Amino acid sequence: MRRFLKWTGIVLVSLFIVLWMTVGVVGTRLVTAPRHGQIKPKTEIAGRPVEQISLTTEDGVVLSAWYVPNNSENAVVTLSGIGANRGQLVSTAETYINWGFSALLPDLRGTGESGGDQVSIGYHERKDLIACVQWLKGKGLKNIGAHGFSLGAATVCFAMNDLTDLGFAVVESSYDTMQHATDNRLDLYSVPHFIGWPYRLLLSHTLGADFTTLSPLTYMPKCTCPTLVMSGDSEGVLSAGETTALYEACGAKHKRLHLYKGGHHRPSIGAFPEESKETLHQFLTEEAGCALP
Repeated sequence: MRRFLKWTGIVLVSLFIVLWMTVGVVGTRLVTAPRHGQIKPKTEIAGRPVEQISLTTEDGVVLSAWYVPNNSENAVVTLSGIGANRGQLVSTAETYINWGFSALLPDLRGTGESGGDQVSIGYHERKDLIACVQWLKGKGLKNIGAHGFSLGAATVCFAMNDLTDLGFAVVESSYDTMQHATDNRLDLYSVPHFIGWPYRLLLSHTLGADFTTLSPLTYMPKCTCPTLVMSGDSEGVLSAGETTALYEACGAKHKRLHLYKGGHHRPSIGAFPEESKETLHQFLTEEAGCALP
């Protein structure tokens, strides 16, 4: 009987470890899997003509994007969340365009009609943002900002080491650390946090970076351009405390924090159109020094 119990225990522990690691493998593959697909063409956004353009990143990924030129030196790059393409932030881009900005709406790598075979929770996507900013500079635009949502917001944070002359940054609904991003999603299903350990290890290995490197919070002290950090206070996948932590770590002299009461994990322009536009307008004029109508 003792031998039977011993071997039964060994088998059960072995099965648990196998299942535990399988969760990590499956989770990593699901998160990093590309989300390619055709994008319905647009001829105009906010009444201005749309140009379909492509640009290449420093590591050779070809990005597909919409470009909407305007009549000022202001420009913005809008960056969507995981699983979404450039269309997610069209309403956000419209707001900027109506205020005189040119807008560049790319599909991030591994998404939509852009190249790339991996999604990397914003880490390698930082190269996409850098390429977009360089492309806009080539167009003669001087004041270039970035507005990212979710993964797109994390992308903005990860790029701060390289984009030292960014005109402004809007970090909307970004996770602060990879551990919190994992734990919060496990909490939604009442799953113990230790289940996420193999996933974090395998994700770090897959993306070629350690836990600290994969945390947007690590990069916020490098963020010295005018910065708006915002989120809903009821998002589930991230907490208001994490948004506040990003804001407090931000190295910018001119920065602003805004929490949408009752807001869930979706772009604020769609959920709180008037409050979002007012918040963004005040930030751009008072913190970023933009002359807006």
